Amino acid sequence: MSFTRVSIRPDFFRDRPLELLSSGELRATAFLYETGIAGLRIENSRSSMVVLPYMGMQVWFVDFDGRRLSQKSMFDMPQDTTKFGDNYGGFLYHCGLNNVNGPADGEADYPMHDVLPFARYRDAYVGVGENERGRYLAVGGTFVYRNSQELHWAYIPELRLYEGSTAVEMVATVENRRTHPLEYVWLCHMNWLGVDGSDFVYSCPVDEDHVQVVPTELGDDSPRAVAIREYSNRLVADPTIADTLDSSTQVYDPELCINYRYVADEKGWARAMQVMPDGKPKPDYVHKHVLRAAVNGDWGQDVTIDEGLMLSAAAINSARRDVLEALAQARTALPRRRTLPTPELPACETAAVPAPKLTCSIARTEQLTAALAE
Repeated sequence: MSFTRVSIRPDFFRDRPLELLSSGELRATAFLYETGIAGLRIENSRSSMVVLPYMGMQVWFVDFDGRRLSQKSMFDMPQDTTKFGDNYGGFLYHCGLNNVNGPADGEADYPMHDVLPFARYRDAYVGVGENERGRYLAVGGTFVYRNSQELHWAYIPELRLYEGSTAVEMVATVENRRTHPLEYVWLCHMNWLGVDGSDFVYSCPVDEDHVQVVPTELGDDSPRAVAIREYSNRLVADPTIADTLDSSTQVYDPELCINYRYVADEKGWARAMQVMPDGKPKPDYVHKHVLRAAVNGDWGQDVTIDEGLMLSAAAINSARRDVLEALAQARTALPRRRTLPTPELPACETAAVPAPKLTCSIARTEQLTAALAE
């Protein structure tokens, strides 16, 4: 096990790209978007990703084997804002930890999805390491949230891109720096590229316990509001209508959410896959559907952070719907909240709690294919 860390600063990011690190096929390059947002491109021989180190550690763009996986939206580049809806074009957003309120909850007490999506990290870094999985390039940092009376916590994510791989590992550590337990919620907000005519397959049965449609109501009778209301009602009656993406019959303007409570296989993995039309890549992508992986929800049991939690989501080129029926064998709980144990510290804030971990991984295509073949 080894890791070489290189600290980065905002003044490294200029109009002219600057290569910060190069080790074999692993490379990290700093650049500046026209909007003034710092971008860090990380690459190996098969993957290219853009991370925003000073804007919430968002993963803005993902390309595996020359194929784009991140959503297509009206935002061609990140915007200089801290409003979630004014910059909704990225692939992965860290959300929480005080709250993960959605659009319907308003922003009176907390911004939409709370502070993590636009957190400003003070000590961002890149580095090259090696573990049991192989050599990897890492990007990470620390964001500290505090107020004088109640909260003091640190969120420490690290994204790892491995050599010769389309596997990306995201490890997030939460530190409670108060002397009383920290109640928190966390959301890994992932936005995959929806393809018109593709099928969405998932490892859970379609019943009221596992699939919940959240109707969208705009509050008026405009043509737009009527269209999304009528489609919402159709989905409530039959959620499988959304399993095949069809822009000619479906309505997702402005947004419509379906919660899936996944069922894990014998190894603890739950899966969601997008099967391309005819099993082949389709270049003319249209963003009509959002696939999300979330660690919070309305279902499940409370757990403590030291127990950890893992989930994954992936889109692959070809798969058959009936293959996933064999995966629905074990029950999975998605917790609403978790509690950090009270650290055994004196009445001060000078020591950090040992760092438990949450892990979210973007599974590689060949691993999923092998799992299905078994």
